[in-house]
Amino acid sequence: VPQGNVTVFVHVYDGSGQLVAQRDGVPLAGLFPPKYWLAGDQIRDVRYLFLPEALPAGKYTVAVGWYDADTGERLSALDGQGQPVVQDAIRVFEFERP
Repeated sequence: VPQGNVTVFVHVYDGSGQLVAQRDGVPLAGLFPPKYWLAGDQIRDVRYLFLPEALPAGKYTVAVGWYDADTGERLSALDGQGQPVVQDAIRVFEFERP
């Protein structure tokens, strides 16, 4: 269960790892704060992310994670084997813009 004043981030990175788009915000628009979540709860938080019109052709990666809104520090993220992930951001999707 996340502790503190946490915020969700969704980032889109280009093939060189540069951030090209993002959408940050409190989970569930603040209607059900994480401090009330229980271990094992499954929460679905939908985010809409708009890509720049001038986004060039190429491969892109979408990653998600959490950070403490008071300090800006990211919460630790682990992969399915319990290993830390790069930049504490879970890569959830890849796409190619033609």
